[in-house]
Amino acid sequence: MSLSFLPGRPNDTQQSTCQARWHEQTIFSYCSGNNVIVFSNEFSRLQTIYLESDSAAVDINPENGFIAIAVSDYVSIYKPIHEIMKKPKWIFCCKIFHDDSAVNSLSWGSSNEIIVGSNYLSFWKLLYEFGVFKPVLLWNKRQPKPVYLCKISEDSELIASMGKYDHMIKLWKRISISDEQDIFNLTLLPHPAPVSSFRWKKTDPASQKDSGDVSQVIYTLCQDNRLRIWSCYCLLYTSPSPRDTERCR
Repeated sequence: MSLSFLPGRPNDTQQSTCQARWHEQTIFSYCSGNNVIVFSNEFSRLQTIYLESDSAAVDINPENGFIAIAVSDYVSIYKPIHEIMKKPKWIFCCKIFHDDSAVNSLSWGSSNEIIVGSNYLSFWKLLYEFGVFKPVLLWNKRQPKPVYLCKISEDSELIASMGKYDHMIKLWKRISISDEQDIFNLTLLPHPAPVSSFRWKKTDPASQKDSGDVSQVIYTLCQDNRLRIWSCYCLLYTSPSPRDTERCR
């Protein structure tokens, strides 16, 4: 057994590390002070991204290799210089800013969509126009306390969020999609103790390619030391109206 020592201690935040598989190679990144260090799966350093101040969260988009970094009250987006490189490098792409509160969490969804957690929960899409990426706000919601952790499902249909020491997870279901604004409804997942963490189940790429289905299962941990598994499913029911209505539970 061999040990690899990485430079710099990771910041003491909920999302200071991230791992993703992009173009058949595993990319690992972590926040250390005002730097984000990016490694390959062989622990060879690919790049150090220097920032204005300490970063709180980092996430890699497995679809295109974009890296999102939370710094103070904004999110910096970095894109690969080239689509295919033996040793990829990243350059600054654009900045997402919503309000003056600190960004604590972020998560990539599908089609260049990203959820950002601060005093607000804000949902964005990166549009490519005239050779420039432009962040467009699709939805936002003021939260009663700062967002401690937020993660979006692989198909961008469900967003999970929580505040620090919350006894429940908020599950936001996307019920309409438009070019200008999206609409979400809210379901609460109660827990008997403060929630420690959660994550969405990842879909196996081979099975997703065959069936086209994306898993909507979320794993949660709270301070009673139990793992809970939640599955989102839809019921078709008959109402007094002649048409069927689809409802998510």
